[in-house]
This record gives sequence, structure tokens and C-alpha cells, in this order.
Amino acid sequence: MRWSFLSLTSVLAAAAASCGGGGQHCNTGPDAGFSAPIMTVGGETFSFGLFHSSPNADCALDSVTIEGHQGGVQSGFPITFCLRDPSKIGSSPVSLADTSMNGPVRLEDTSAEAAMGCTIAIGSGAPTGTLTFEGFCTTPEEGFNVTFAASVPGKKTCPADAGPAVVTDVTIQLAGTVAVKNHSLFAP
Repeated sequence: MRWSFLSLTSVLAAAAASCGGGGQHCNTGPDAGFSAPIMTVGGETFSFGLFHSSPNADCALDSVTIEGHQGGVQSGFPITFCLRDPSKIGSSPVSLADTSMNGPVRLEDTSAEAAMGCTIAIGSGAPTGTLTFEGFCTTPEEGFNVTFAASVPGKKTCPADAGPAVVTDVTIQLAGTVAVKNHSLFAP
């Protein structure tokens, strides 16, 4: 997980964007936790949980990072994306295809531990599809929902009996809705 130094300006800007996206109210549903399967690669399905958001300023000064982990436990296999300008997030689907510095969302990482000692990781190329936010806000300890409908170029790396690992190009499908809990770093 990436933790960046937070300036007072970025914290205040995140607080000002609180419950942004056209005046929507926070979704006060259940805490983020273990979710239904949201990643599929070939015939394998992977579940992720513990989704949380925080004002890390990873991809822009006022950006928000959202991250979840395989199996619903703190693991080395996350799904991580960054909202460059949280004040522009509403209820309309947000495209993942714009990977420029001005794109609204940047997919930082998606990975999983697969069967037979294999690992799945993000590959090269732009993802396609969307993320849709329901009740998006940055109010501390509140939450919102995110629906994934995306395809991501990936790599599957498997150990070989002898010699180098075997790396195969794969397509990672992200589908489903997860609950995200805002971190207490979103201070008023």
C-alpha cells in the first residue's frame, strides 16, 4: 500500500469535496468487508474485500486512493485505483480507458494469487470498461459502493519444474459491486 505525506491543503480539499458528485449523500450501508467474487481470469475466480479509501495524493494533489485485498484480508494481492479529482465523481459510469494524466480514474494495480503457485498481475495496455459509484463521498468513516465492469490486460506467471517461470498473457475481468469504507484521514 502506498502512503504519501498529506499536506494540509490536500486534506482540506478532500474535506471540501466531501459528499461530492453533485450533492449526493454518502451510502451508509454495511462496512466494507468480504465481497462476492469480482476478478475472473480464465476459469479461476477471485474474491476481494476490505475495500477502503484514503486521501493519499497518489496520482494528483487532491486524489483519493481506493484499495481492496484478495480474500478480504490484508494481503500482497490488491486491487488499487486512484481518483484524480474526487469532486467530479457522480453516479454516471467512469471510463477506465483514459490512462492519460487527465483521466478521471487510474488503475494502479490488480493482482491475485492463483492455483499451483501462479500469480496474476496487471499487464501492459489500457484497461477497458467502467467503474460506477453509488453514494460516493469522502466523509470520514462513511462509505459508498463501487461497481466494476472492466477488462484489464494481465500476465499469469507460473513456476516451472526446471528453468524460468512461464509467463502467459491473460485478460482479467473485474465485475461486481463492493462496499468501500472511507478512512478516518478524511478530516473535516
